[in-house]
Amino acid sequence: MELHRRSLLGLFGAALLGRAAGAHHGYMQWDFENPIVLEGWVSKEMDGFPHWEFWMRVDSQDWEVDVGDQFTLKKAGLSESGNEFAMRRTLRVDGARPVDRSIFRILPTRIIFDDDEAYDIEVKG
Repeated sequence: MELHRRSLLGLFGAALLGRAAGAHHGYMQWDFENPIVLEGWVSKEMDGFPHWEFWMRVDSQDWEVDVGDQFTLKKAGLSESGNEFAMRRTLRVDGARPVDRSIFRILPTRIIFDDDEAYDIEVKG
């Protein structure tokens, strides 16, 4: 009986954790069929360890750029700390935007800095 109760409590706890993780990350729908290109400059430096984001200014609008975690950065050839994304540095970001066009966010597939350094990045949406 005690083993059965522990099993049920364990399943219940796992279900709650899964629900909390889903609420934290959300379920953004990305429009991969219509890729976009943004050109601008870093308006807010990297934030959000362990899930990194920075903001870039494009035509007087700030866009959130989701670059994943430090392992994704390292795999792309960038530093794990995101030092490359310094304030006011100009760059180009290729990627997908949300289906909801009221959200100014991009999931990058390629980042090209002002010195023509290009990084292909694989962020899961």
